[in-house]
Amino acid sequence: MIAWLWAAYFAVKLWLNFKGVIAIHFWPNLALLALAMPYAPSRDREGVKKSMIVRQCLAVPLGAALFWYDSYLPPFIYSMKFLLANRSLVFNGFSGEFLAGFAAKETSFIALAALLALFLFAAKKKLHPTPIVFLALMLVFVESLRGGGRGVPADLQRFYAQQAKERVPFPSGTVSSPPFDIVFIHICSLAWDDLKVIHETNPQFLDDANIVFTDFNSATSYSAPAALRLSRAPCGQVAHDALYRPWPPQCDLWTQLRGAGYRTYAQLNTAPAYYGMAAELKKYAGLDWPGKVDGLPVQMLSFDGQPVYANKPVLDRWLAKRQQDGEPRAALFYNTITLHTGGHKDVPDWWKEPALDEYSQAFSSLDRDLVAFEDELARDGRSTVVVIVPEHGAALRGTRIQAAQLRDIPLPRITEVPVAVRLIGPLFKNVPAKIAVPAPSSYLALAKLLSDLISDPGLASRPGALAAEAGSLPATGYLAETQNWKVFMDKGQYYLLSKDGDWRTLPREDVPIRGEMP
Repeated sequence: MIAWLWAAYFAVKLWLNFKGVIAIHFWPNLALLALAMPYAPSRDREGVKKSMIVRQCLAVPLGAALFWYDSYLPPFIYSMKFLLANRSLVFNGFSGEFLAGFAAKETSFIALAALLALFLFAAKKKLHPTPIVFLALMLVFVESLRGGGRGVPADLQRFYAQQAKERVPFPSGTVSSPPFDIVFIHICSLAWDDLKVIHETNPQFLDDANIVFTDFNSATSYSAPAALRLSRAPCGQVAHDALYRPWPPQCDLWTQLRGAGYRTYAQLNTAPAYYGMAAELKKYAGLDWPGKVDGLPVQMLSFDGQPVYANKPVLDRWLAKRQQDGEPRAALFYNTITLHTGGHKDVPDWWKEPALDEYSQAFSSLDRDLVAFEDELARDGRSTVVVIVPEHGAALRGTRIQAAQLRDIPLPRITEVPVAVRLIGPLFKNVPAKIAVPAPSSYLALAKLLSDLISDPGLASRPGALAAEAGSLPATGYLAETQNWKVFMDKGQYYLLSKDGDWRTLPREDVPIRGEMP
């Protein structure tokens, strides 16, 4: 009977493996099979019984750990550290909303029940399942030999080497061209895929834009790394770990802007010390400490109950500060978490509301606030380049390998984000609208656009010049990373670096959702 229970365990894993939900690691599972389901008979029944007890005491925890290892969940120790650092998540409504993304379909439970019934019948017939399970695992082994990711590591190193050569120089010293401000709106949790899920085919912030990047890769699926990558825009893409090591000054966007005569600012729609982004940006990128938000209206609460302030009042406060300072050039980094998963109204049982409804309402509010702020900048009379660049998507819908709202694996559906540039003010009269940049792009293209505009703002208004500029921006191939995963496009195919260090072909449903001009 015990052998058939283990056969059910392996059968479930094999079924999930061939559906693409998990990725079985052959050798550890073969070792578990030998430990949990010994096939060699013995006449010493008492010895067999004692051996079986010891084996099962070892096999059960190993089986549970191996199931986690075979899944696409984050590494176990990493997950436990995250939960210990965020204990409140376990006890509030957000945990229930999140776990719903793992719920199996009713048909899956029916299939599992039928499988168990079949195995119990076989157990009564005194059949032994070990040879069957072994042959099934061999199919996994043979399938793994057909994998096409063997050349990916070398191609990835070539990608890094090429990116190491990329650099966008910025004007420095006394810049003689007419001044304009730069405002970065860094949005947490907004991808092209999310817009499709909530049926927002024509948001106003894209409709009003002069340039829209329809194939922009944010290169990560977490907030602080995305902010660091934006801050490192003047140089090519680096590995995740390199974001947390010292940068060359020429790679730091804020250093380069200061060298071009800009006074830099930072602002969040949360308390400055909340969730650590401000500290990381100050430590690694040298960005200013964010301005205060005390006394501003609270729009909602975050997933862990912290206040999230309304975007327009926060931006208006910065604009008043900028006007008071009177600097000829100013650059703002503004980060908003209005769309972050778990954001909610301050009401009891908030998690019972449909998550998509909450997100859709929050997006509509954010879209209105951004357009209203751009209109405020236009009334102010100062020329401004507004760059709206999301950090990553919200993962509103899951895939076979990652549940909805989980973002540890930086899937293309999560990192392909809508980036819009709007040119406002007297320097940018008669600027063409809705110029698309369909080439695969990332932060280097934004740095090139800004550097060229600082050197010559007039290119925006000259007939055909802005379109030519958009068409000549540097392209960047697809690579997205987090602390635990990499997703890389090589020779037209997306690959995922798995926990065992092998590159696996990404399932077709996880390929990116390309943006389209509204």
